[in-house]
Amino acid sequence: MRFITARRLLRLLVCGIIINNDGRARSLYCHNYYGPILYKHEVLIAYLQEIEVIDLRPYDGPFEVDCIISLNKFDDAMFSQEELDVLKDG
Repeated sequence: MRFITARRLLRLLVCGIIINNDGRARSLYCHNYYGPILYKHEVLIAYLQEIEVIDLRPYDGPFEVDCIISLNKFDDAMFSQEELDVLKDG
């Protein structure tokens, strides 16, 4: 089963927002002890669970974080080949 930790996903979302907005979206995120995260990220996670896009499970490792598991099949039709290559490398 493939998953991403909630902490990493939130950090990647903030990085994507910053990159795509040339840093102008600073009102959308705050700095937490482990890096930048979205304001009201709990609302986003709860909404994604409510519409059954993700599921949260405890992380079986040295950190107390949640794993985010996608409940939908990945649709790569919206990405160019270059973007898919970046996703594979990450």
